[in-house]
Amino acid sequence: YLYVIGSTRESGSDGAESWGLDDLIVLDLNDPSNPQKVGGWSGDYLHDVCMHQDILFGCGISSDILHVFDISDKASPVQISSVGNIPSVHACWVSEDGNTLFTASETSGGHVMSWDVSDVQNINLLDLWYPEGGENWSAHNVFVKGNYLFISYYVYGLQVLDVSNPENMLLSGFYDTYNQYVPGAIFNGAWGAFPYFSNNKIAISDRSSGLFLVDFYPDNLVEVQGDINQDGSCDVLDVVFVVSVIMGQASPNQYEFIASDLNLDEVIDILDVISLVNIIVQ
Repeated sequence: YLYVIGSTRESGSDGAESWGLDDLIVLDLNDPSNPQKVGGWSGDYLHDVCMHQDILFGCGISSDILHVFDISDKASPVQISSVGNIPSVHACWVSEDGNTLFTASETSGGHVMSWDVSDVQNINLLDLWYPEGGENWSAHNVFVKGNYLFISYYVYGLQVLDVSNPENMLLSGFYDTYNQYVPGAIFNGAWGAFPYFSNNKIAISDRSSGLFLVDFYPDNLVEVQGDINQDGSCDVLDVVFVVSVIMGQASPNQYEFIASDLNLDEVIDILDVISLVNIIVQ
């Protein structure tokens, strides 16, 4: 199924059908070349939606309302609850377990907020966050991958939060794509962030400065320094692995590379072996 929002005309400029004017349109894609409308809902302009199983969350940016729908019956989406007074609620994304929702407010003083949605009839605010000095600036889009929230934060570029504890969202990394300051221009800068590659790369689209591709290595990826084989300790087996990499006898995966590169020079060599030995001796 495809969930369409923002439809404002009966047909496109080329005369193609646009499936009506519902605020939420549900299309059946069994035949992708010929989508069929099977259901819809109207009642508020939805700027963004996300879903977990049969629950869909919709952002009413003009009404400051987060809408919650049961979409188990595609022919008849039913609004089951809502949360008001979320300023210009622009974007949302739900955690992978479906228990936490994150919203971004696109307005001066906009925040990123985390919500307990484990019971959609009793939604509670957990935490709110904005970058240091960001009280008068705006967030844009939010996306969850694992325990991290990736935010295109306009003038603040990419902001990455550790949301393993959604009651205390913590800054884990950032990349500033917009190194300018224009008073009051809160919608300049990073427009989108895409963290869903199979590796650690993130694509960032900036309205002013172009497309960026960056790496993100989680702070807590390596729990024990030098523990390359993940057996809970740094020992001679880890040294053997690093030597095998240097000799070309082993190819490290992402974790193994990060754990082996102890001097952070992005090269695995004899200096990392020396660092490993020092850890073991100490």
